[in-house]
Amino acid sequence: ASLLAKWLGVREPKSAEEAAEALILLTALLFRGAGRGAEAALEEAAEIAAERLGARIDWRAVLSPYMSGGVDYRALEARLEALLPALYRYRAVVDEFLAKFTEG
Repeated sequence: ASLLAKWLGVREPKSAEEAAEALILLTALLFRGAGRGAEAALEEAAEIAAERLGARIDWRAVLSPYMSGGVDYRALEARLEALLPALYRYRAVVDEFLAKFTEG
């Protein structure tokens, strides 16, 4: 799989911190315009990242580069795209997080 990843130009995630960052960015996109609901979801994403990935992450610090004069969703999406291998590698954690918000 490593050779295939190199051939396709996909790099392996450096660490669980990248997966945690990706989870925060994904959450920000999913809860776009949700106000306090977005804050609660971001807190939950940070908790899951700490518990399941061992990555303590401040979601405000992750999002601050994209917040000057409003949210720059294009830059946020570009960064998330770069982190997709990390989301894939830790997909069970992402699935667990998403399940919390899709359960009836």
